[in-house]
Amino acid sequence: MTWKTIARLVMLAATSMLAGCGSGGSNGTNSTTAVVAFSLVSTARLPQRISGVTIAIHLPTGVSVQTDTANPKQISSTVLVAGSAMASIPSIILGSYSSAGRMVRIVSTTNVTSGFGPGEYARLTCLVAHGVTITESGLTTLNTPPVMFKVAGFDATTNSTVDLTNLLQPHFTVP
Repeated sequence: MTWKTIARLVMLAATSMLAGCGSGGSNGTNSTTAVVAFSLVSTARLPQRISGVTIAIHLPTGVSVQTDTANPKQISSTVLVAGSAMASIPSIILGSYSSAGRMVRIVSTTNVTSGFGPGEYARLTCLVAHGVTITESGLTTLNTPPVMFKVAGFDATTNSTVDLTNLLQPHFTVP
């Protein structure tokens, strides 16, 4: 065999292996990315600052999420980050993804004494298949109401958790 033939075989094998990359259900070859911002809009004055949000939504057909290679149900920390409302405070943001139902579940928590106000609490970079468009109206239509939505605050006076869910609405943007 010549060196050119060997080089071609190595390139063919490498290309074949890379075509299978892209956890979360994307084929990795014809996908682009789109960022979805998760925000909270207040419908009333909040009695406490927000200390935690849990939301579960469905992604449109052709949209998936990169997951952790060691735990394929956990969203990769490189594609799920805290939003601007939580950027300057200590926080934890975790997510899970089920490719079967294209369901994303995001849990955001922060130090109960600082909390945060309404606004963007998470940013998720999604993989979008070739020919698919992800829109705010499409996400909203698909997820009204969300599969699950809970918001909690902390009342320092009573040292207890307060349910703020009915005072806030989830909002999705595709900046």
